[in-house]
Amino acid sequence: MNWEKKGLIFNSTNYASVPISMKIADSLYRVFFSDRDNLNRSRICSFEMDISDLENVKVSKYRVLMKPGSIGNFDDSGVMPSCFLIQ
Repeated sequence: MNWEKKGLIFNSTNYASVPISMKIADSLYRVFFSDRDNLNRSRICSFEMDISDLENVKVSKYRVLMKPGSIGNFDDSGVMPSCFLIQ
């Protein structure tokens, strides 16, 4: 398969990694990823994108879904997505 670069889909303000996508409708996908806060702690975020027109992909503003936990908890330095399970 040959890939054709289409350009930037989403512009995070500081950091984005570990993207995982989930199809939620015919041409609508939800993308989960890791972002960083101003203390450089990871947090789980998402955005939705409509790929019905690949020349003009429509992306909704991202949402923070899970923030770092309190000091002393396992997630006090941040959280990152790795996979999701559908039941």
